Amino acid sequence: MSNRNNGQVSSFFAGFFAGGLVGAVVALLAAPRSGTETRGQIRAKGLELRDRAEGAADEVLTTVEAATADVTSRVEGLWAQLEEGRKNLTETVQEVKKVVAEAAEEITTTAAEAIEETKKTAKAAVEETKKAAAEAAK
Repeated sequence: MSNRNNGQVSSFFAGFFAGGLVGAVVALLAAPRSGTETRGQIRAKGLELRDRAEGAADEVLTTVEAATADVTSRVEGLWAQLEEGRKNLTETVQEVKKVVAEAAEEITTTAAEAIEETKKTAKAAVEETKKAAAEAAK
């Protein structure tokens, strides 16, 4: 059984080697150019591919730069709006503080006047009550 397998393996390698030789001969006979021409063509294609890759890289770089500029512009615009909003908010807070202070002052003044008026009214009522009591006691 081992002889049979060895024969098959050696036949396989013999066929493989023969096929490789036939392929190499056919390739040499069918080659349309000489080695020098083929290397020159490979070099030219390599340079062409390099130039195309550089062009593609330049396009990507241009696109990225444009996108970066657009994003930067938008961020700067939003930042300016934010600063304007902050400024307006600060001004509004200052105005509200001023109005609240004025209202507190007015309330304090009105309350003080009301207290004084109440004192006067109470004092007058006490005086009238004393007079009425004195007259009633006579």
